[in-house]
This record gives sequence, structure tokens and C-alpha cells, in this order.
Amino acid sequence: MQAELSTRIQRLFRLLTIGCGNPRCTNPNCASNPAVGPASPNDAAARAMSLAVAQPDGSASADVCPPRTPTPPPRPPPPPVTLDTIADALKSGVVPEDLTTQVFQVFASGEALAHSHLRPRSDDGDGDIGLDWNATSAT
Repeated sequence: MQAELSTRIQRLFRLLTIGCGNPRCTNPNCASNPAVGPASPNDAAARAMSLAVAQPDGSASADVCPPRTPTPPPRPPPPPVTLDTIADALKSGVVPEDLTTQVFQVFASGEALAHSHLRPRSDDGDGDIGLDWNATSAT
């Protein structure tokens, strides 16, 4: 019983001074809880003993932090807008609502402009990079 109480006091002391490491912890006895913060060693020692003696069997859950909720992985960035993607959209008959903005993004970014000329377009057989102006012009 004495060893269990000592272990519980040590665990509570670490929780009160160091915390569980979860920046969103809601345990009022955890240093990681943004509303609480770490306790001084003297305050933590007194409080750990008080909490451990009040519930020697550990049923109070003073030293139990809620489980971490996993942080969702970041979304992958959208594919870069290039002259090819704009041309493909126009060829398919879809005119993007923000066509002017997309064209500006391509010409304002050296990287996007460089990506626009990485591979020649060969789907129409002539190997050029631009639009087939005859296919997209109004008749």
C-alpha cells in the first residue's frame, strides 16, 4: 500500500509539474492544460500528496488525462495551375469562374510558369504547347 501511494504521488507530481504533453488537455491537475499551467515544485508536492491521500485507491482520476484526439493530416496542396490545366479546361468546354485569376497566377509565379512548359502537348498531334485556337474559337 505504501509503495502504491508513493508511486501515485510521484505520478501526480510529474503531472502537476510537467504535464501529459497534450496542449489541449482539460485535466485541472495537469500542467499541459493551458488554463492551469505547471505548478511550482513545492505547490506540486503538497497538492500531489493531498490528492493521493484523498483518494488512495486512485479512483478520483486526478491523474488521468483525456486521450489525445489525433490531429488530422494536412490536406495536400491543390495541383498547380498551369497553362496546360487552363487549356485542358477550355478544351473540355469548361470555363473556370476565376479564369482571369488563374491566368494571372500562372504569369505572376515563375514556378507556375515554368511548370506550364515542362512537357509539350502532343494530344492533338502537332506537339505544340498552346491551345488549338481553331477548335476553341467561335464559329
